[in-house]
Order: sequence, then C-alpha cells, then structure tokens
Amino acid sequence: KAGSVWIPVETPLLNSTKTPLNEKDVKLQRYQDFKRGILYGSLVLVYSSLKNDPFRLCKLTYKPNSGITPEGHIEVLTSSNDTDYRDMIQGFSAETAYYHNITYRAITWLYRGGTAEYYESRVIFTDYKHCIILRTEQYSNPSSPGTARLHALVQVESAPSWWTPAARVSREEVMETQRAIYSYLWTELGE
Repeated sequence: KAGSVWIPVETPLLNSTKTPLNEKDVKLQRYQDFKRGILYGSLVLVYSSLKNDPFRLCKLTYKPNSGITPEGHIEVLTSSNDTDYRDMIQGFSAETAYYHNITYRAITWLYRGGTAEYYESRVIFTDYKHCIILRTEQYSNPSSPGTARLHALVQVESAPSWWTPAARVSREEVMETQRAIYSYLWTELGE
C-alpha cells in the first residue's frame, strides 16, 4: 500500500530505465486524470485508438455546468465524413481506474458511431493543456517511436526525487521529446 492507494503485486516499485512502463501502471496516474485534462476547455489535440475505428476524435470541449449530466457534457469534433458523427454532444461522467487514487479519474465512455455503442475510453496521457491520448478496450497497441518517446517522457517526469537515472535528462531534452510526441500524433491524425 502506498498512501491511500493499493498497488497491485505485479507493479514493481522501481522500473528499469530501459523498459517502458505499462500504460496502466499506477505510477502514471497523475498523467491520466481525464477531468482535470479537459477542464482547460478545448483540447488542441486528441489521439484515440480503436480497432476498426470509424473516425478519429479530433477535439473535446468540456462544458461542466450544462445540466445534461451531473458532471456536464463534452462536445466532440471528429474526422467522420458522416455529418451525424462529425460534431456530437455527449453526457460526461468519469471514474477512477483500479488501484488509482480516487482524486484521479482516468476512465469515461465515448460514443464511436455505428450501432449506438459507447466504448470505455481510458486516458493514458494528458499534459492538462494541449494533448490527451485515449485508449479503448479494443485498441491495437501502436509500436512506434512516438509511443516509446511518450513512455520515456512520462518516466523522466514521474521519477521520484530520490531516484537518479544513469544519464541525467535536461529540461530541453524533455521538451524536445514532448514536441516529437505532438508531431507524431498530428501525423497520425492527418492520415
């Protein structure tokens, strides 16, 4: 147990600097807070993965006081050619992932078109300003330099103060990694 959070047995307390953390690792929870990530209003970038994805989610705008649900609603802009799915309004509600601190809520349900299906969507990264990366249950895990760089960035920023990596990473290197992630994601959205 760490503080008020139960850590699963399979989550190692220390992670190898050569092995990226699993996307659902409890150590990444502060990067996975959906509600705080969208409180800034319009997200500049959303990247989502869904097997046989009918369209991409491009932007989410959060309206907390709309009254549609107790937590408000989100306006979703997508890349769909079908006007019914291009600009949608959905009720919003988020919940805490297993083993996470209850102040972080990384899971919500998003409509993905077709047969009125809502998919559980999990935030795997948000910088609270410009970018949010979502995964659904059926996503196919992309193996790419961008994803590897994302893991490296999160590991560097989330390392405890007493932990010293073999090679120190400068703030400039972290910022360069973040720019590379955004560039990679923009390329993916443009396809």
